[in-house]
Amino acid sequence: MAITYPLAVTTQTFGAVASFVLAVPSGVQNGDLLIVHHTRANTGANAGAASHASWTNLNVGGASVIDDGTDDQACILWRIANNEPADYTFSQNAGTGSGGTAAMLAYRGVDGTTPIPQHAGQADTSANTTFVTPEITTTDVDAWVLAFFSTDETATQTWSGGGTNERYDFEQAATSQIASGYDSVQASPATVSKTGTLSASDTGVAIILALKPAGGSPPPTVARLPTLALMGVG
Repeated sequence: MAITYPLAVTTQTFGAVASFVLAVPSGVQNGDLLIVHHTRANTGANAGAASHASWTNLNVGGASVIDDGTDDQACILWRIANNEPADYTFSQNAGTGSGGTAAMLAYRGVDGTTPIPQHAGQADTSANTTFVTPEITTTDVDAWVLAFFSTDETATQTWSGGGTNERYDFEQAATSQIASGYDSVQASPATVSKTGTLSASDTGVAIILALKPAGGSPPPTVARLPTLALMGVG
């Protein structure tokens, strides 16, 4: 079954609060994969992933949250849709003077048991304009590769180049926390990474993951040999 992106993304920004509300994309069906990209500015006292009892932290690269050590952190949460409410209230460390962003995406036709078989992420601790995700090796035909980037930069900066489709690029104005998300189809299994370009230099976080199509990869095609007519012996 082919993966599709049939719905609009929902986004939210927030300040130094202990929780935030994020709407579920309209039209979500049971079985859809929901993904939340959560970012925070001004790390340290504000460190910690968002959480909700019915959502799973992807633990990208073995960590519940990736932190650049200065002013940006990010995490990924996911769940398989099942009679979804209109929105979710996520908990987080309130922190002090910190802003952040959250975006929710929905994908259809994703495997319901192991929807995200490969993922990796890293913090870029040296200020620059180019952010490269770690490599992952996809194992499925027509897997979707998603890339997420975030930074705490000055206002009006934007991201570009992270994939075929940019699904969002927005900021929390008070702290200039900027987040973006991209996706593209990987037709054949391969080792891939993605690069995001920021319009000003800073530190930040880059995350990559692959979505497994429902039903997995199709079986290999077996070439049929031509039929040979049997000749009778007189």
